[in-house]
Amino acid sequence: MKLYNAIKFLLEKIENSISHELSIEYLANNTGISQIHLQRIFKLAFGIPLARYIRLRKLSVSVKRLAFLDNRIIDIANEVGFEHEQSYIRAFKREFYVTPGQFRKSGTVIKTMPPFTINEFTHTSEGLFSVPDIVVMPEIYLIGKENYISYEESFEKAPRVAREFWENDRIKIKNAVNKDIYFGLTDFDKMIALDVYYLSGVQVTDIKKVPSGLSSDRLPPAEYLRFCYIGKHHYYDLNREVTDEMFKSIDEYIQRNTKHVIERTIFFERVDTAKYDGTYCYLEWFTPVSEKT
Repeated sequence: MKLYNAIKFLLEKIENSISHELSIEYLANNTGISQIHLQRIFKLAFGIPLARYIRLRKLSVSVKRLAFLDNRIIDIANEVGFEHEQSYIRAFKREFYVTPGQFRKSGTVIKTMPPFTINEFTHTSEGLFSVPDIVVMPEIYLIGKENYISYEESFEKAPRVAREFWENDRIKIKNAVNKDIYFGLTDFDKMIALDVYYLSGVQVTDIKKVPSGLSSDRLPPAEYLRFCYIGKHHYYDLNREVTDEMFKSIDEYIQRNTKHVIERTIFFERVDTAKYDGTYCYLEWFTPVSEKT
């Protein structure tokens, strides 16, 4: 099953199984993805463990029933898939810091977990992109290999120079913040003729000492638009189809965005190679934004 379809099935099955016990083993068997990979993909895509999301959806449904209905707590527990009242009460208190009975009597305000939807993603044949979010990053210093690449060469040359840096030059950098995280910085302000500036590098503590043959650069403190990509391939295999689809998704978002101005002079990708588990890779793409006035 393709990754997009697997996530779609997963989310729909969770919503259709609120009143039943639902195991990760069952979900894995029906998506064709191993339990370990399925849990990793879900955490990468949504930022929350799969088992906790399932539990929160059940408890969130129960919150509405506690508030709107006079049913006994044991009956509501059974209605959301808890066989025993005490296990339901323990889970409820662990998530919301009050028991179901206290919630009914105290007027406590509880923020529930709404269901995730597949509408939060676009997809390619090999992966999927999340709907972007806005994040804030402080100033970041980079040291890496500087290149100038024409558009015609970009789909072939950018991955190649990134790999060459990663395998040959990264070892020269002694003050890397995290040598497992790759940064690829594109800066249109530094174009020469029709060739675009591209730095393959890693984040460093400072740029006081730059190894011979390498260059330094700086990412400004800013609000950034961030896309996340999960693909069923090695991070070395980010091909033209993936990048075409990624920029298509980005352009579509930019066109319909009404809250922010996209600062298109720079963008960068960040790849945490430690998150590659032998099957799925994870990439983040950033560009600065500012609020529309």
